[in-house]
Amino acid sequence: MKNILFFGNSLTEGYGLTLAQAPPALLQKKIDEYGLPYLTINAGISGDTTHGAIMRLPNVLQQQEVDIFVLELGINDLFRGIPPQKMEQNLIQIIERTKVQYPTVLIVLVRVELPLELLMEFGMMGQVAAQYIQSYQSVYEKLAKKYNLPLIPSLLDGVMGETHLNLPDRLHPNAEGYKIVAETMWKTIYPILRQTYTN
Repeated sequence: MKNILFFGNSLTEGYGLTLAQAPPALLQKKIDEYGLPYLTINAGISGDTTHGAIMRLPNVLQQQEVDIFVLELGINDLFRGIPPQKMEQNLIQIIERTKVQYPTVLIVLVRVELPLELLMEFGMMGQVAAQYIQSYQSVYEKLAKKYNLPLIPSLLDGVMGETHLNLPDRLHPNAEGYKIVAETMWKTIYPILRQTYTN
């Protein structure tokens, strides 16, 4: 049995819902349906930033072998106005430390795209919001290219902004929304599982 570690924030953890309704558990159901020998592990912590994730990474990596590492972090850095360059450095540390401990690990990078209008509405951006968001988003493409990583470019595609698919805070998916999120992730993750299983 191989392990898929989902390392992220509230969107991985399944904020406001049960662990069974969160993406890792939903993907486990699909994995089981396909009869693939993989176990999903939910290492999401609500509110986590890339800096906080670095602090807890060693303990998480020591708890079990990691074959596939799904990295979903950065959106809380954006909310807190952390410079994209610092976020990039933190993500690099996470990627490289994981690779050092597990040289054959396959890393999947996940980006969360939020519309500028929503961020402005919640008062989470400053006067240079558009430029900041562009810099934030470009970090993921840059790292995906640098490390040759598969990238899920928009985790909340089809969910963000849809009232019936989100909790009242309008930032986190509800149970139905997470089903769509899981399908978005599956499109990238399934080919990886199929390839690694046959090799």
